[in-house]
Amino acid sequence: MRITPRSIVLASAVLAAAAFTTHAAAAETLRVPFDFSVNGKILPAGQYNVLRDSLANFVRLVNADASQSYTWTLQPGDPAPTSTAVTMFFDKDGSSYSLRSIQYHALTTARIDKRHHEDSTVRIVSGQ
Repeated sequence: MRITPRSIVLASAVLAAAAFTTHAAAAETLRVPFDFSVNGKILPAGQYNVLRDSLANFVRLVNADASQSYTWTLQPGDPAPTSTAVTMFFDKDGSSYSLRSIQYHALTTARIDKRHHEDSTVRIVSGQ
């Protein structure tokens, strides 16, 4: 097989496309029964998809109509290494809620909203 400039360009294009393709391992849908804030923006109560990119350890939160999405890095967290839960944690301050973190199986995000200090913590687990 002879290597030509054309084959190098084609091979590079294929590799670049593969590198930028998101490989979502799985998605979970969670129902949030209250409005909440993320990075200072209010999101309405409703269905939210939590998707994990298995190659880069990112988690993405997408609302039901896909008009808003947020992405964070996952890191080792407190859950057991065999955990299969997808959980959203919220800080409750009076009657308002802010997203604290997302746990995806044994990985978790860092604290998302560092400005809020909770009166209590609320968690929503997939399947509940």
